[in-house]
Amino acid sequence: MKTFFVSAFAGLMLLSVQLSAQEKIHVNNCSWITVSVTDGPDGLPVSTTEIGPGPDGYYLFYSDASESNLLMEGALENGLRQGSWKYYLADGTLYCRCHYANGLLNGLYEVFNPDGSDSMSIQMLNDSPVENQ
Repeated sequence: MKTFFVSAFAGLMLLSVQLSAQEKIHVNNCSWITVSVTDGPDGLPVSTTEIGPGPDGYYLFYSDASESNLLMEGALENGLRQGSWKYYLADGTLYCRCHYANGLLNGLYEVFNPDGSDSMSIQMLNDSPVENQ
């Protein structure tokens, strides 16, 4: 019984260390991230960040090496976005919070106003909005 308890405790400690580790990524210096700028529907530039298959782990994505501008954070599993992801404005304000399962949006997708109030919330299923019934 003592052996099982010690093994379980050691396993939990290892798991907590692995979960707390965060990798800092600079989007301009990462081979599996592509940043592109296109014209939006209103003619203003829109920046899009595509995350290709990358190594598993929890990541903090910064705009540059100074790490002064956190763009987004979240986990990759099997190279795909997994779990809760957060996206930030240039001033550090939370802009969007969403949930991924196997790289697809699944669950609540929330967009926030600059003051932190809820701007829009929608349920997603496999990257598509769920229609209200």
